[in-house]
Amino acid sequence: MNWAKDNIQPEVIDYLYNLRINLPERVGVFQRDIQPDIEIDYEMLEEQLQATPQMICFFNLLLAEQVAKVKMLERKAKAIRGKLIGSTLNDARVNGIETRRMDMQDIANADPVVIQVEAEAIQQGKIQDKLEATADALVKKFEALRSLAGFKKEDKRSA
Repeated sequence: MNWAKDNIQPEVIDYLYNLRINLPERVGVFQRDIQPDIEIDYEMLEEQLQATPQMICFFNLLLAEQVAKVKMLERKAKAIRGKLIGSTLNDARVNGIETRRMDMQDIANADPVVIQVEAEAIQQGKIQDKLEATADALVKKFEALRSLAGFKKEDKRSA
């Protein structure tokens, strides 16, 4: 049984379950449909029980990379905003124009470069959220696999 395939349109599944992460240049792009990773195959409980901790580790490592990427983008936007405010305040002082800090914030927030960097941070944040959801689903899968493996052993003993 596959709940997603039974209840959700295929294009929505493809959009939500497909990860595409740009890693550093020397590594390239990581792309994967995560749906099979979080499914439980009752015929392969032992194999999945052994593989799932490695998968949890892998997706948490990817998550750490993504968290760093989002933080760097947020920091970049903040630095650009700070430079813009400083430059605008300096220009205003030189020209004898009285300004308010809030006006400067509004000007910096409307800057196309700031908007672009923050938009990229939001997009990368979505990938971060997908990785968090995947890692969480894998932990839950592992717990379920452990329980199912225990039930399977009990069934073999009682048979």
